[in-house]
Amino acid sequence: MVQMCRNPTVKICDEHQLALSGILLLDIDQTLSILEHMDYLNAYKEMDSNYAKFTAGGHGAWIQDVYENLHLIRTAATASFNTCVNSSTLPFEVKSILHSLKRTYSRQYSIKGVNENTIIKDHLVPILDSFFPNDDYLTTYAADKEIAESSIRFTAIDPSLQKHAKKADYSVVHNPTKFALLTVEAKSCQNQSKSSSDVVKIGKYLKDLLDAAEAKGYQGLQLLGLVSRGDQINVYVVEHKYDCIYTMFKLNTLHIPIKYTDIHRAISAFEILSRLKQIVDYNVDIFEQAKDARCIAKD
Repeated sequence: MVQMCRNPTVKICDEHQLALSGILLLDIDQTLSILEHMDYLNAYKEMDSNYAKFTAGGHGAWIQDVYENLHLIRTAATASFNTCVNSSTLPFEVKSILHSLKRTYSRQYSIKGVNENTIIKDHLVPILDSFFPNDDYLTTYAADKEIAESSIRFTAIDPSLQKHAKKADYSVVHNPTKFALLTVEAKSCQNQSKSSSDVVKIGKYLKDLLDAAEAKGYQGLQLLGLVSRGDQINVYVVEHKYDCIYTMFKLNTLHIPIKYTDIHRAISAFEILSRLKQIVDYNVDIFEQAKDARCIAKD
């Protein structure tokens, strides 16, 4: 790998770029060539098993209702849709997402040709805001809102990130510490081939956040990074379990409907977002436990 990196004519893949920063990318879809090595495969299986505790529990009871409402959006049955959603026992955040999809996916709407800001505004923000409402612990930020601490950390901790001195397209931030627990980088359909560098960038950024958190005494965080590649969003979890190795595990993939005719692709978001909410809440608990421990120590 070192010899390859010294050759300026060789394009370094994501796995190798991340490895140079001590980050092991565990993505079953992009690293098939490595699967012949049992150590890698075993590491992947171990991480997959660890994250199985964050299940989409409870969604099975209402996922069929969601599917039926998506069908009503597809057939433009507005009156039936409104009646069905409003009279259902679906969770509030699920109803909010369904109403947002209904408003967005008209007969003329398509994400083809739109830029990443539109993808964030039309699809990701309504979904993420519904699952991560602002409260005493968390605040959501889109790219046009400044988070001074995160912006400084993004460029100062790792000098190699100076050329990527750009805020994330969307973040879920822990209010007391200002650490981003979930970060999104989006690319439009026509620019999705450029999203490869976003995987490296978000991996390095989350590694830096983990380092900064550990320096303040917060151990065991599992930070989320979402990378949009056109009409799909890959979800990664970065954590620091081993001395010199950080793991970046691809947890799942969300699919964005391109237009109303494939609105059922949105079903993946309902199944996955509840898992992400559990992981974010897990991190909030770590911060709260650390705060309680410090209060006890002072007493």
